[in-house]
Amino acid sequence: MARIRIIIAGAASGIVAAIFSFAVILSVVTSFKESLGAGFAILITSPLYLFLYIVVFFKTLLPAGLITGTAAALIKT
Repeated sequence: MARIRIIIAGAASGIVAAIFSFAVILSVVTSFKESLGAGFAILITSPLYLFLYIVVFFKTLLPAGLITGTAAALIKT
């Protein structure tokens, strides 16, 4: 039972790490294109970016986070 908990925690942390990485990369790209604080402001306020997060989450981040998080948890166990 403890192994299953570690694997689930690894998969969940992989998904969270993937979302955070995507948000940081998108913020950096936007700040280079616009200005220093524009990247952060756009990520927080724009509904188009929120829609993009949802699409990217289900298409790429969810499978990638599950695969890498589960692999890391399996290595730990």
